[in-house]
Order: sequence, then C-alpha cells, then structure tokens
Amino acid sequence: MKLNSISIRRRMVYMVGAFASTLGIIGFASMIQMIKVNQTLDTLFNITVPGIDLVIEADRDLQQLLVAERSLLQTEPGSDEAKAFVDEYNNNLEQSETRIGDYKKVAITEKEKEILAAYDKARDEWKTVSASVLTAIANGDKATATATTMGDAKTKFETMREHLNTLTDLNLESVAQFEKSSNRLFIIITVTFAILLLTIIAVGVLMAL
Repeated sequence: MKLNSISIRRRMVYMVGAFASTLGIIGFASMIQMIKVNQTLDTLFNITVPGIDLVIEADRDLQQLLVAERSLLQTEPGSDEAKAFVDEYNNNLEQSETRIGDYKKVAITEKEKEILAAYDKARDEWKTVSASVLTAIANGDKATATATTMGDAKTKFETMREHLNTLTDLNLESVAQFEKSSNRLFIIITVTFAILLLTIIAVGVLMAL
C-alpha cells in the first residue's frame, strides 16, 4: 500500500499513534531512571554524606584522644594539667562512641554492618590497653605507660582506625556510583530528546507526503 493512496485522516492517525507510542516508551524509560536517581539522591544526602561526616568526626575525636593520652606522659599525676588531659581523653572517647552509635542507626548495607562489627571488636581491644596506659600514668609508672602507648596500644589503635577508613572508602564509593548514575541519566535524557525531535521531523515529513 502506497502512502499517497492512504487518506490524510488515516495517515494522521498512524503518525499520531506512532508518535504517541514512541513518546510513551521513551517517557516511561526516562521516568524509571529518574525514580532510581531520586532514590539514590535521597540516600546520598540523608544517609551517605552524614555518615561520612560522622566517621570523619569520630576519627578526629580518636586522634585528639590519642594526643591527650600521649600528653599525659609529660605531666605530673594528679596535677591540674593531668586532670585536664584526662577529661579531654574521656570527652573524646565519649564523643567518638556517640558518633559511631549515630552512624549505626543509619547503616543500611550488610557491608557497613560487617565493618562496624569489626570496628567494635577492635575498639574494645584497644580500650582495654589504652585504659592500662592511663592507669600506669596515674600510678607514676611512665616507663610502662610509654612502652604500652607506643607499642600494643598504638597497634590496636591503628587497627581500629583502619575500619573507619574502610567505612569512609565505602561511602565515597557510593558517591562515585551516584555520579555515574547521574551521567547515565544525562545521556538517556539527551538521547530521549534527540529521538523525540527525529520522531517529530519524521511525522512532519510523512504527513507532507
């Protein structure tokens, strides 16, 4: 059947139908992608980014705690200066626990939960050794305290922090994945508009035949 033998009304029906079908398929595909990106965006800004902040702040607390622990070696037990460093140690210890506790509330993946469990185990081991450093300092045994803080306590501290680094890397990977998804969406939208434009041109040409 030749196009010029088809009535104008029927041609219009065919072309409009083809246009509507093409537009519907493209629109549906774009909508699915938009929903996925929106869900990812929601997770990114409500969970991932705050999670990164919590881990970084907890790591900073631990670093400040370590500074306080090492500074105690240079003070006299029971002095006001020593008490100030002990308070700083305890405050940072509590803050780091609070921040990781807040992170646990929003952790959604099994990988995160696995890392957090390993972190808790390493933290408990480190706390025991670190507490012995403070006890040795309080008892005036700075030789033992120094050996412990620079030896076993340091090793366990770095092991604990490594789990925080792994959490940070995991969350940064999620951010990178979102960037890739956004780039894919941009390509899809660009192609969608290109196809839409070509469809409109094709419909116009066929209508003129």
